[in-house]
Amino acid sequence: MMKKFFYHKRQQKIGIYHFKDDILSIGKIIKIVKNHLFMESYDTNNVKDGIKIFSIDKIKRIILKSDYIEKLENIKKINQFFDFFNVKMTSFEDACKEIIKKQYLILLNLGDDSTELGYLFKKEGGYYYFRIVNKELKEISTEIFTEDYIKEIKIITNEKNIQNKPLNKIELYSGKVYRGNLLFNKEKIVIFKEIIEFSEENHVLILRKENIREITEIYKEEKIKYKNIKKYIQSENNIDFFNILEICMKFKFLVFIDSINFDETKVGIIEKIFNETYIQIKLLDENYHFVEKLKIKSSEIDILRIKNYSLNTN
Repeated sequence: MMKKFFYHKRQQKIGIYHFKDDILSIGKIIKIVKNHLFMESYDTNNVKDGIKIFSIDKIKRIILKSDYIEKLENIKKINQFFDFFNVKMTSFEDACKEIIKKQYLILLNLGDDSTELGYLFKKEGGYYYFRIVNKELKEISTEIFTEDYIKEIKIITNEKNIQNKPLNKIELYSGKVYRGNLLFNKEKIVIFKEIIEFSEENHVLILRKENIREITEIYKEEKIKYKNIKKYIQSENNIDFFNILEICMKFKFLVFIDSINFDETKVGIIEKIFNETYIQIKLLDENYHFVEKLKIKSSEIDILRIKNYSLNTN
């Protein structure tokens, strides 16, 4: 019954909840093979981010239609570049002047810990005027902030990650942690190219020095790289669960494995496949260091998530 239902929903964007929690996956059904549903998944910006495979008998809740899914289709693509190398900015005020001048689309982190998307368009005295927009870039309100109420500025850009540049970690007194490339360390501000894990989103982050607890170098270069798994699937008609596992193992794709028998998601790369009965996964920590090896029964894998990223082991 359920297989037939999903078969008729192929190439339609739907939502599937993971087990009984509130984690939701949005995507289009590629194929149904035996007890597995193959979905091409989309992130919160409506960008394809990999493939997810669900055990059909573990799916308990499905969204066929919702405002959230419809709004994903209407998200506007951002096309702007921040030429930070040609801008002399030494203070937060300098940064705001440049943003107003160029009318960059930005994210503001505010004093109440909320985040707003929009455009700074004027300064009067100690007050900044801000036009708030939604993800469809439609104006929803205009507000005024004092400069000290603006805690962080993120400029949304289309720059790719910077190659051969050390990866740094910035820890704030608030407890927030950012990873990325340190671009400029000025007297009063830090300009930072934020790297968002497993995402094509790009932000240039502007932080006040007084809010930074520590800046440390994690490693010399990024250890993961973008790689679209669909390029390695020769034919969707012949795809099956173990074929996908073999592709992940061969090209070192990062996998996320969920099971009702696990307390937490297992993250790593597949090292071995044993007669379609077990797999051996090398588990990774948050800095992509191997921490242990784990054997998992293939029948225990309820959700297999494959991001469009592979581990660079060179």
